[in-house]
This record gives sequence, structure tokens and C-alpha cells, in this order.
Amino acid sequence: EDGRKMYLPALEALHEIAFAPELLPHRIEKEKKAILAEMQQVNDLEYRMETWTLSGLHETNKLGSQFPIGKEEQIKAWTQKDLKEFYNKWYHPGNATLYIVGDLSEEEMLLGIERVFSSTPSRTTQSSRKATSNASSSAGKQQPVGGEQEKARSKSTNSDTWPAWGPE
Repeated sequence: EDGRKMYLPALEALHEIAFAPELLPHRIEKEKKAILAEMQQVNDLEYRMETWTLSGLHETNKLGSQFPIGKEEQIKAWTQKDLKEFYNKWYHPGNATLYIVGDLSEEEMLLGIERVFSSTPSRTTQSSRKATSNASSSAGKQQPVGGEQEKARSKSTNSDTWPAWGPE
């Protein structure tokens, strides 16, 4: 078996995780414990040296102070409300890129994406709406590319629904 039957279930799981999480209090507490345990496992000399080096290399941007695992005091203080606010601010299709690699036809791939993600609102920000609007208004000045690329480009200009297809 080559795993093609797992394509839709995998997309559905991804959709649920990224765009429809329950954020239940008992699950949040369980995850906090797991993150804190992981933090203890990686908190060795090598990790501390790496974070110190990255802090120095990136002192002028957020990479110098925001590490993937986070800060212990922040993790302990998280509430369901905090996570929902963070989720609502950052977890939307306009901030996501979906890569699919596998032995699927383009049609199968697109039908699966459409089926699973088409009802997800884009929740685009004002700045991304402007960028999409600017791309739409300048699209007429570009040379038409025809075929599948043209269909993808025409779909990518609709900022009210997701998925945002095609090149940006």
C-alpha cells in the first residue's frame, strides 16, 4: 500500500489542528506539563550555549529572544483565554502555507484541498488584503500565462475565501 488513502484523513487532521482546535482546559494543562518536561530535557550546557549565541547573533530582531520552546514563566502562566487570543491572531489561512508532496495527480491534490479547507474563512489582515488587492489590480498588466497557471492566478485574487491558490 502506498498511503494515498491517508491523504484526506491527513488533510482533515491538519485542518482540525490548525483551524479548528478545541483548546480544552485539561488538554492545555497536559500540554503545558509536556512542554515543561521537554524544557528540562533540553536544558543542558549545549542548549544554553546555542541560545546565548543566537541571542547575540540576532540581538536586533525577535530571533534573539524568541526560542521555539518558549520561556518557563510564560508557559506556566498561559490560560485558555491567552491561547485563544494567540490562536485568533495568528492561526488563519493567510498565515499558512500548505505543501503537498506525494504521488498524487494535481487534480486529486486540489480536490482534497478544496474539500477539506474551502469552508475555512480566510480571516486575512488589512495589510494582506491590500497586497491581494494590489496584485489583482496589477494582474491585468501582466502577460497571460494560460492553462492551469491562469486558473490558479484567477483563484488567488479572491481574499474572502480560502484556499488562496496560485502564486503570490
